[in-house]
Amino acid sequence: MNLLPELRRHNFSRMAVLCLVSAWLIAVTAYASELATDANQNEISRYEAIVQREPGNAEAQVKLADLLYANHRAGDAVLLWKKALTLNPRLARVHWSLGVVYGERGDADAAKSAYLEALAIDPDLTYARVNLAAIYRERQQLDAAEAEYRTILKRQPRAGNLVHHGLGQILAEQKRWPEAIEEYHADLLDSKDSSAYGRALTRVDLAAALRNTGKLDEAEKTVGAALAFLNAREHVLGDAWRPPAASIARANFEMARIRAQQDRISESISALAQAVSYDAALLEQIEASEDLQSVRSTADYRQLASAVRARSNAALAARFVASVRSIEMLGARAANVAAAESDARWLVTVDITDVQKPGARFDKPGRVLLAVHSPTRLLARSAETALGKSYAFRLDGEMLDGKPAYHWMQAREVAGD
Repeated sequence: MNLLPELRRHNFSRMAVLCLVSAWLIAVTAYASELATDANQNEISRYEAIVQREPGNAEAQVKLADLLYANHRAGDAVLLWKKALTLNPRLARVHWSLGVVYGERGDADAAKSAYLEALAIDPDLTYARVNLAAIYRERQQLDAAEAEYRTILKRQPRAGNLVHHGLGQILAEQKRWPEAIEEYHADLLDSKDSSAYGRALTRVDLAAALRNTGKLDEAEKTVGAALAFLNAREHVLGDAWRPPAASIARANFEMARIRAQQDRISESISALAQAVSYDAALLEQIEASEDLQSVRSTADYRQLASAVRARSNAALAARFVASVRSIEMLGARAANVAAAESDARWLVTVDITDVQKPGARFDKPGRVLLAVHSPTRLLARSAETALGKSYAFRLDGEMLDGKPAYHWMQAREVAGD
């Protein structure tokens, strides 16, 4: 066998909650993109003039803050949102906006407090309640998360497209499979405002729930529909959007588990080969999965696992000190970047001054461009205050098809100009 072929702002996203529609991080960027069409310098200048002329105009403060946030000046936006609250503390949406930024910076406690303040003012502010449910979910406070989702369905029945998927996942985590299936079906029925990608993720989760209730044929058909979309988008030409590799990996992993339960061992191994070709870290889950025991006992699987481990041993690491020159939307320069995180939206240009651990593309001083998901998350400060500062960067990745691919970045400030 050839075993190695080649959502507005809300919620958390990481590997442990892949099935969660990436609600916080994806939606944060989506919100920024939504505003970015208006966020040109002329518009910012116009509102700066209004705020200077009318310092008591809270609405202008909020609009300017929104524009600055969309231009990745989150630090300045936070100051203006807080100033607007001193003028009018009952601006529920501003409390929510602050919560999003706090969450983006990794301060879940501050984010939770901001969402609770927003909901105390406006209990029907759906996005704040969805974000709050996400925090409870991240902390494994599943009863509290479920309560928030059900409150949304009770108060805002038309907001089901924001709720059914996440609620289904909470129920699935508790092995309440029939209830989870009901929520996933509801999400697919109420998906007129959802993306095709979001529906594909729901189908993968639905397939898992169906598999756990013994409905293997329906599960196979469901995950097959998800894979058909994901694979089609993966092979589009040009600069069109492609789904994250981890999503394709997870869908193939689910297909492998279904086929293993159908005693289609060879086909299960083929699906596993596809899965680990997109995400080698899945091997650990494969090794621990009880429903893949029959697969793991085969020579073909052992060959696959050995190949994945050998590839993992070729992991990349780069450590260097660099100063930040500019931060901008990624745009058409994506093809020229030196490294890229998953779902990258921003371009950070840096000048490397000291290489501490050479890595592919980072073996000497010089200017490089980094494509990142969130500069605020990477640098922990707004664009203006990051410019000219020096950071100790750490990048980790692997060689894929003979090319270096860095998928994780960290930076710690060390100096300023």
